[in-house]
Amino acid sequence: PDNLLKVSFADDAQTPGAKVVTLAKDGAVIASGPVGTDLAVVGGGKFVAGTFDDPFFANAAALAKFAKKGRPADLSTSHVDSFAGANVLGFVLRVPSARLTGTSSTITLSASVLVDSQRIDRVGRPLVGTLLFDAAARKKQNAVDPTQDFALFAKKVAKTLVKRFKRDKTAADAVAAQLLPDVLVLDTSD
Repeated sequence: PDNLLKVSFADDAQTPGAKVVTLAKDGAVIASGPVGTDLAVVGGGKFVAGTFDDPFFANAAALAKFAKKGRPADLSTSHVDSFAGANVLGFVLRVPSARLTGTSSTITLSASVLVDSQRIDRVGRPLVGTLLFDAAARKKQNAVDPTQDFALFAKKVAKTLVKRFKRDKTAADAVAAQLLPDVLVLDTSD
C-alpha cells in the first residue's frame, strides 16, 4: 500500500476507564488523543474514533434468504432495517484527497483487524467475504494480502456465483473479476 495507516487504542493513563486512540502513518504518529474527540491530523485533516450509529441498512432476514437462494428480489421486497438503532465502533479520517491520491484520482482501500499483530479479519467491499466465501475460504482470505485475491479466489467466487446465485459461468467470471481484489475503489474526481 502507498499509505499504510494504523489505528491503535490504549488505556488513558490520566483518566481511569477512558481510552486514547493513535493514528500512525508508516510508523509516525499523525494524530493522538481521547476516543470520541475530533483530533487534528499532522499535515491537515481530522480524525475521530468512537461509537457511531450503524450506517448499514439491511433486512437481515432478507439478506440471509438472498445468501441462501440468490434471488435479488429477496433484498428489495422489505424496507425493514435490522440494524436501526445499533451502534458500531469505528473511525473517520478526513483529509484532503490530494494527500492520498498523488497524480491519480483513484483511491483503493482495505482495512484489517489485527489482534496481537495477527490479522483476524479484513474487508474492502461490503459483504463480499460474507456472501461469497465459506468459513474456511474466509479464513484463508483473511490471511493474505488483497493483491492475491484474484489469483487465489476468483475460481471459487465464480463457482459460488453459479451455484448459489444462478449466474452462468461467463457472467460469474466477469463478476468475480469486478469484485476481486476485495478492496473499495473510490474515484475522487467527482
